[in-house]
Amino acid sequence: GLGELNLLSIQALAGMTVVATEFCVLQELKKTDLESHLARHPAARTRWRELLKVRNVWKQDGAMEKQVAMLKECSFFGEDLPSDFMRAIHQQMEARIFFPEDKLQREDDAGDVMFLLCEGQVERIAPSGHRNIFDLGATIGEYSLISNVDGPRDDITAKTTCAVMVLHRMNMIDVLKRYPEAKPHFEAVTRRFRAGGHEEGEDSSWNIYRMSCFKDCSSRFLYLLDLHLERHIFFSDEVVVVENTEGEDMYILYSGTMDVQVKGIKVGTLEGGMFFGEMAVLGLVRVLSR
Repeated sequence: GLGELNLLSIQALAGMTVVATEFCVLQELKKTDLESHLARHPAARTRWRELLKVRNVWKQDGAMEKQVAMLKECSFFGEDLPSDFMRAIHQQMEARIFFPEDKLQREDDAGDVMFLLCEGQVERIAPSGHRNIFDLGATIGEYSLISNVDGPRDDITAKTTCAVMVLHRMNMIDVLKRYPEAKPHFEAVTRRFRAGGHEEGEDSSWNIYRMSCFKDCSSRFLYLLDLHLERHIFFSDEVVVVENTEGEDMYILYSGTMDVQVKGIKVGTLEGGMFFGEMAVLGLVRVLSR
């Protein structure tokens, strides 16, 4: 359903935009009609009062501070990130209620969201069949915020009525654009999570000394260029270069993969050890075509 948070008076404004993509038929329940019938149906009224208790998760004094503290208890965020950044993350999170047997996530979902469980209990079933139960304060799916996960996603089901805060990857990327100083924290988190990945200081086979476009250049020249290389990290779905924008920069991809798109159509993939933008550096083009 849609609008249950408004019906429960948890929020007064719609928390999302809903757009019909084809011909749709909706039924609308007004709060005034619900309340008029609750007065004459004690059993339903008792059930409704139980649901209204969930409002305390968001309405009680200090609710935001409590939820930010829960986020900081997760190693993905930790205690070192600036308070302003953590508050900005919380402001981007979406309040949701899930009832028993509702699916928070299915195996075929995109898997680019994190769940913070503020009330209730959920069960997570991995593709391998392994089961876990999570309750108050648990975070689920945090690493999917920075990188895609291969294969099917975990199946997550509410066991009780659950109050959940949901963070989408694109919302986190928006916050990181305002707080770029937080990116190194998540780079370190990613290195720990992806065992065997590129480590800073590692003698990687992919470096400027081995790039074909600099073949036969002196080691002194390459050393000086190496001093000027700027290190950047990008999360899944984050745009690195925008088509038809001017540029004079070249990029060397040390780890990870990137899609190359032309006019919105995927035309290739970049992998560790590849480079792009060399035409701009050479002054052969001013406008990036991919």
